Amino acid sequence: MASSTSNPSPVNLIEAGKGAGIFPSIEAGVEAMVKLDRVFELDAPNSRRYRDNFENYKKIWPLLKDYLRAWAAPPGFDENEVRSLRQP
Repeated sequence: MASSTSNPSPVNLIEAGKGAGIFPSIEAGVEAMVKLDRVFELDAPNSRRYRDNFENYKKIWPLLKDYLRAWAAPPGFDENEVRSLRQP
């Protein structure tokens, strides 16, 4: 089994709690462990600007995705190996 020095995510903890019988369902685990601190509302006057920016992002993503994935990949990461696993 692989070891990790990182902390488990809340999702992992909720799933483990369900698996261990602590929570009867994922929903019950979420209700018990997740608390909303604040809610972010859309700034209506800026909604057109958000939409325009997102449309621009969707246009440039195909041009930048390979570069950004390679830039963000950890040393030794082989994108071709991962891509071949995604192929049916």
